[in-house]
Amino acid sequence: MRSPLPALSAAVILLAAGLTGCSSFDPGAVVAENRAVTDVRAVELDTSGDLTVTRGDVPSLKVIAGSRIIEQLTTDIDDGVLRLGMAGGTPVRTGAIRYELTVSALASLTVRGSGDASADFTGADDAAISVRGSGDVEAQGIDGRAATLTVDGSGEITVEDARVDSITVRLDGSGAVAISGDTQTQDVEISGDGDYEAGDLHSADAVVTIHGAGDALITASRTLDARIDGSGSISYDGDAQVTKEISGSGDLLRR
Repeated sequence: MRSPLPALSAAVILLAAGLTGCSSFDPGAVVAENRAVTDVRAVELDTSGDLTVTRGDVPSLKVIAGSRIIEQLTTDIDDGVLRLGMAGGTPVRTGAIRYELTVSALASLTVRGSGDASADFTGADDAAISVRGSGDVEAQGIDGRAATLTVDGSGEITVEDARVDSITVRLDGSGAVAISGDTQTQDVEISGDGDYEAGDLHSADAVVTIHGAGDALITASRTLDARIDGSGSISYDGDAQVTKEISGSGDLLRR
């Protein structure tokens, strides 16, 4: 009977060669392109690239990527929304991708997948940030009427020094939101085991609802409506009048 070892050895060699080929992917020399763009108010990032949005009077968009990838990167504008995508969908490997966008006032940012973004929202009356996947967003300059922050997945949103009348947060999954600043009201709902870090966000009124094992840290000076269904926990600072409804092993703790 012929030994199966030679065939097995050949299979191992072929597999190793395939893995080596994957690890040596070459996106080409890094090149930069200036793309045509209007003064959009909303951006959707659908690739694994890193996006930086700054404020300026003259709109501009620079795309930086490997020469074998950059021509596949799409920068389409539809009804005031800039969509940063890739023709034919995003391949497994692209190499590093960077976008540098300048607009007069960004109001909405959506990140899908594993892309990361840093954005200045100065000048927007209402700001909306959505992360769907594992991407991260860092935001500054949120100063207006309202802000809406949504995470669906394991992504994160970090907001520094927000100054708004109201903040709405929706966390679904294992993601996180961290925010500082001042607001009159905050409405937070966590489904899953996400984390809401808002001890440095000073609010008058807060409504916090947790379904599952999520955690929330808040500061409220007037009222706190705390609802927990599961094993989650809410920790709070401030002298708020508290109403609570807890079903399960969850905790409401004053710091």
